[in-house]
Amino acid sequence: MAKVNPVEVSHEAARQNTNTMHLALRPFMMISQLLATLPVTGTWQKSSLEHVHFSWCTLIAFLSLIMITFSIIDVVLSTKVVVELGLKLYTVGPFSFSIISALSVSSFLQLARKWPNLIKHMDRCEQIFLQKSYGNKESRNFSHNVRKFGGILLFGAALEHSVYIMTAIFNNDFQIKQCNLTVDFWKNYYMRERLQIFSIFNYHAWLIPLVQWITISTTFAWNYVDIFLSMIFKCFAIRFRQMHWRIKRHVNKHMEDDFWHEVRNHFMVLVELLHLFDDGLSTLILVSCCNNLYFICVQIFHSFNNRDTFIKEFYFWSSLLFVLLRILTMMLSASAVHDEANKIMSTMYEIPTKFWCLELKRLNEIIVHDLVAFSGKSFFFLTRRLIFAMAGTIVVYELVLIDQVEDKDVVTDFCTSRNHCPALDYRKTALSDNRNECIMDLKSWSAKPKIGKRHKRIIGVLRVRNIFRRGTKLDYQHSGSFLEAIGPVLLLAQIFALMPVCGILSKSASELYFSWKCVRTLYAMIIIFCLGPASLCTIAFAFRESFNFDTIEAIVFYVSIFLIALAFFQLARKWPALMVTWESIESKLPPLKTEMQKAALAHRIKMITLVATVCSVVEHLLSMLGIIYYVNGCPAMPGHPIQSFLFSNWAQFFYFFEYTNLAGIFGKVLNVISTFAWNFNDIFVMAVSVALSARFRQLNEHMLRAAKQPTTEKFWMDNRINYRNMCKLCEATDDTISIITLLCFSNNLFFICGKILKSLQKKPSWSHSVYFWFSLGFLLMRTLMLSLFSAEINDESKRPLVVFRSVPSKFWCPELKRFSEEVTTDVVALSGMKFFHLTRGLVLSVAGSIVTYELVLLQFNKEDKVNDCYEG
Repeated sequence: MAKVNPVEVSHEAARQNTNTMHLALRPFMMISQLLATLPVTGTWQKSSLEHVHFSWCTLIAFLSLIMITFSIIDVVLSTKVVVELGLKLYTVGPFSFSIISALSVSSFLQLARKWPNLIKHMDRCEQIFLQKSYGNKESRNFSHNVRKFGGILLFGAALEHSVYIMTAIFNNDFQIKQCNLTVDFWKNYYMRERLQIFSIFNYHAWLIPLVQWITISTTFAWNYVDIFLSMIFKCFAIRFRQMHWRIKRHVNKHMEDDFWHEVRNHFMVLVELLHLFDDGLSTLILVSCCNNLYFICVQIFHSFNNRDTFIKEFYFWSSLLFVLLRILTMMLSASAVHDEANKIMSTMYEIPTKFWCLELKRLNEIIVHDLVAFSGKSFFFLTRRLIFAMAGTIVVYELVLIDQVEDKDVVTDFCTSRNHCPALDYRKTALSDNRNECIMDLKSWSAKPKIGKRHKRIIGVLRVRNIFRRGTKLDYQHSGSFLEAIGPVLLLAQIFALMPVCGILSKSASELYFSWKCVRTLYAMIIIFCLGPASLCTIAFAFRESFNFDTIEAIVFYVSIFLIALAFFQLARKWPALMVTWESIESKLPPLKTEMQKAALAHRIKMITLVATVCSVVEHLLSMLGIIYYVNGCPAMPGHPIQSFLFSNWAQFFYFFEYTNLAGIFGKVLNVISTFAWNFNDIFVMAVSVALSARFRQLNEHMLRAAKQPTTEKFWMDNRINYRNMCKLCEATDDTISIITLLCFSNNLFFICGKILKSLQKKPSWSHSVYFWFSLGFLLMRTLMLSLFSAEINDESKRPLVVFRSVPSKFWCPELKRFSEEVTTDVVALSGMKFFHLTRGLVLSVAGSIVTYELVLLQFNKEDKVNDCYEG
């Protein structure tokens, strides 16, 4: 037996002991205490948690009480300003910020009293996950990963605050010069920044350090709520990933009941710890979500204000972007806990029945019936669906405001309102401031065949000849595979620079490959590189010329097309591996017998593509008629109708660059490609959805034919394995195209709401009216069909439950019982980055949302608005 070096063992033990939450958070806890946030003593201890405690009789607690006292005074003084100056946005802003600061500091003080108990429970639980059986790569660098994660967030907060200070100093200097004030620079600066304080107290230099400390502490508390929560959530997500990693390693192994008993107990300990932390953190979570949602909505309102200098514009958008990234990071970190728990359940379904035991069943029941997620006082749970719901709320708010704010609502007078410039900064205006063999690794797969250049040339010539040859019987025979069905659709997409995959019309998935040296790849890259600057020109045009709903629509359109092109390019790199997975799983399904069955999938996909493409072409032609009408009435180049038409197609580009005929033609070509990409996004998701639902239907009909006949346990075992393979195929497909799905639904919902907003506006001509209503009807129908086709996957995945009811009792077996439980508890559907799942419930939700938006938006309708140059 090899001897173990005791020195190495001691070093290993010491390294593992550093991978705890207590030590990972230690530097951040020390910083927070310097700023009177989370007053817990003993956090500087590296080894023992015995000294971690809370006491009222400490300097840190005393400073925290001082902070709360000043926050309450700040609330009172801000209330006084509101009473004196009226309930306005620039007075409600500091008032809201003072309330949020007081709530944040108070919540941290309340958490400090529970923290010693929480961190000691966490330490006892972490001793389980420091064992070698849970030692995955991520856990070996636990503290480093958490500290790096928190450090990036904290650096971003410090950078944002530094930009704020520089902007405030610039604004102060600008005010003094603009208004010809004869006052001390720093006196005017602090009186502007802390109006509510110096409206009561006289300005004294000795007050400045105290005021500055209070300002930094409240700003830190405002940022630290999200940063602290994000680090806690990341710690729990890592521990759940360790649990998932251990279970996944033993999926295809026969393990004793004692092993699964231990795993179940460890999982229960981790879940109980999560509920304990949820009880302590729920107030902070509630404060954080309310605060961020309020701030973002107010900032959207102020996005319409005119900021006359670059530094003000830069600070406003950088601060808004930072807060959006901060809240998104916090909520994604929290939702990762819920996602990892669900992944454990999916992995357990891969365990063969011969290895299934009572402990596994009990563990499965715990995951199914217990919602493993953090919450805000149980009012809501931090899952990906919540993120999507909040984003929807923000978009509705924006749509209501975006066409209602006029320039006269902007306050830009620096020399009024008691030396206070309410429109200069957001703090004063917003808040005050391993798998089954059928599934293959998509990343490591390389399906590019090794063939020479001469062989490629010969193949290319033969393919060109084959296009014009006479059809044979083989051309009308189908294999029934998804690769065969989707090939013509992808060929159409490549004409418009999407999906640059070689061999898409091949009979075997092994002949598919992606190559950087391929002409179609180069073509796609050129279009992507053109769409990027086009998006930037559209954004710059909106801010320089006219920031209204029409320009916002153009920004959303071109930016989304740029993202769609990038998403399809990334998908093209993964497509060969995914198609090999499809081919492998399809070969194990019950075979299709008749030629009609084999041709059904290809025929359905072709009809979807044909109808959608024809409607898209008609819509684009109608839009061109509208532009022609506009050009005749308001020509950009009088006497040159063709040039005026090309100019109007890409007006945002020619706002910055001189018009040329070549640039105008290129702009029109890019516009046609963009329009096709916008529609093809939905066509592609519908085609994938139809194929997945067809494969589930193929398996279900096979089981239904045999359900009332004598069946064996092996029959149901084979079908359960096929069903599980289909579920994993759906998951692999979803992981590959989920970004495209998200872009589909978010785009459609935005443009439907936008068109509803304009539905009662007067149209300049009959061509505009025909185009508008055809476009709206086509968009609604396309979104409905997309939702229904996608929901078919979930419907067919639940259909085995109907089949099981037909099985006679004498043929019922444990395998059927397990099969039934899997179908009942597993959610099989495509999703939009896990934010939502495409089920029939989503169809109803989308329809309800559209109706709600319509009822709200129509109240703000401007009936007399005419969208042409004769307006007014």
